[in-house]
Amino acid sequence: MIKKTKMTSLIGNNKRGFTFIEVMVTLMILATGVVMIYKTFLMSLDRQTYLFHRLYANNLLDQKIAEAQQLFQETGRSGLEKINLSESVSIRNQVFPFEIKAFVENILDLENVLQLDIGIFWSEHGRSVRLTRSVYISSF
Repeated sequence: MIKKTKMTSLIGNNKRGFTFIEVMVTLMILATGVVMIYKTFLMSLDRQTYLFHRLYANNLLDQKIAEAQQLFQETGRSGLEKINLSESVSIRNQVFPFEIKAFVENILDLENVLQLDIGIFWSEHGRSVRLTRSVYISSF
């Protein structure tokens, strides 16, 4: 006859709850997940702010190009100095300076056409950002 022997586990027969190690591992995994979600949230806010400022700068460039075209048609090349090239804009109750630089060059073959190179620069979160355009404007 074979006797059945009772096998005991090395850990024991504690079936009433979780061990301290299981709880600590679970808390570490949960904390890591929360930190990753928080970091992703902050990165998306930073990206949203950048895109908001870029959209505003893009609209400001379009406005300056249209203003330069209109002044060139009305007054010629001398009128281009009247464009306001420095802007301080209030965005979300914060003064946000855009620096605009423009260069006007004659086109060799055409008398009534100028090349306008215009750029807008700003600083955001310690980095310098720029948006540039090169367009041709004409007096007709």
